[in-house]
Amino acid sequence: MIKEISQFFKLKFVFRLLLLILFPLICLAQENKVEALLSQADVFYIQGNYVAARHLYLEVSGLTDRKIYLSRAFFGAALCSFNLGDKGMTKNYLQKLFSIDPQKEISALFYPQSFLEIFQKVKREAMGNEKKDYPLKSAESEKAEQAIKSAQDKEKRVESLGAKEPAERIEDKNQEPRLSMKNSFFGGYWEIEIHYGRWGLQPALALFEKNLKKRIGSEVRQELTRFLSSRYGVLEPSAYEQKLSLEAEGWNEGLGVRYFSLGAEGSFSLGFSLERTHLRLKSFGTIHQTYGNGSKAEVEAEAFIQADSFCGHVSFRWDFNPRWQLSPYFIFGLGFGPLNGKMGYSYTGIYSYLGFQDYIHDSKDKTFKEWQEEEESHISLQKMILLQACLGLRIRAFRGLNFLLEAGIWDGFLGRGSLAFRF
Repeated sequence: MIKEISQFFKLKFVFRLLLLILFPLICLAQENKVEALLSQADVFYIQGNYVAARHLYLEVSGLTDRKIYLSRAFFGAALCSFNLGDKGMTKNYLQKLFSIDPQKEISALFYPQSFLEIFQKVKREAMGNEKKDYPLKSAESEKAEQAIKSAQDKEKRVESLGAKEPAERIEDKNQEPRLSMKNSFFGGYWEIEIHYGRWGLQPALALFEKNLKKRIGSEVRQELTRFLSSRYGVLEPSAYEQKLSLEAEGWNEGLGVRYFSLGAEGSFSLGFSLERTHLRLKSFGTIHQTYGNGSKAEVEAEAFIQADSFCGHVSFRWDFNPRWQLSPYFIFGLGFGPLNGKMGYSYTGIYSYLGFQDYIHDSKDKTFKEWQEEEESHISLQKMILLQACLGLRIRAFRGLNFLLEAGIWDGFLGRGSLAFRF
């Protein structure tokens, strides 16, 4: 008898020990399931599948008693009901939300005004400022529940045949039309953005490279002749030979605002931005200049043109499908503004005449205006015109926040990234 009692207490101790070990694991598994269901419900909501999303939110409310999960579940169910046009159930779920989370707040930036009004009204009532009961169910909610049951029966029939149906949107033909994307937090009429890009003139540089190198070489030869004439008397240039290479690089940054005339459903938009564009052209190589008296100069020369421009820019954009998470778009624009910058050159080499040789070198660095004011200057840089024609990809990140990537013509060729917020 004593032995049996001893074994009973041992078994009881082992059972309690196992329970102590397994209980946290069970709770953790339950919590993981709740988080998974909430994540899936959020995905359905973003896709516009409000019926399936509300079903999962309500399933979560029956699986946990943690305030953080219940608050999220009832708020999600209220949003789904609102988008299904079921105001009665919207108020009902908000009442349940405030019963467990009376301090819940939302931002007017991310939610429709009509939903915000319902939210604030129910909150005031929950705090005792108003007393009013709302129906727990409506005809619309019953239709939605019937749609859920019908979809579940359909899934069971498909599984019984050994096939799987993709998780598509569950729709009821009798269901009221959903609200627009604007009310689903995917954007409104206005968008602000900041952008940055790197650009260069290749291969467009090939279209005017020959003429540009000729002009730069002419500027250097003209300054070289002036320098030598000041030391050895007036020299008349005759034949010359030059071998110059040209490189180009630059960057662009800007801040803009864009207007969508049809709101979130529209694909066309008009934008205005302030752009700062930086350009640097660098030329280097050898120049041989012969003069009428038989003397000649051979130099290694380097010249640069550095420009900075602030322009106003108007652009027209067409999104191929504004509903898509990833939407290609085409953008065309024109900009105009004053061009400020500087030009400079340096050279080193040998001047020779009848066996006499002299080491020569010189350099200058002047603004565009100073160069233009010089007599016989070949440089005429006063204004900058921007031509834009790009293809891009808009990536919707979260509730109005978008990333944009584009490439195409920006006078030269541009690759640019943007961060935009739609409201």
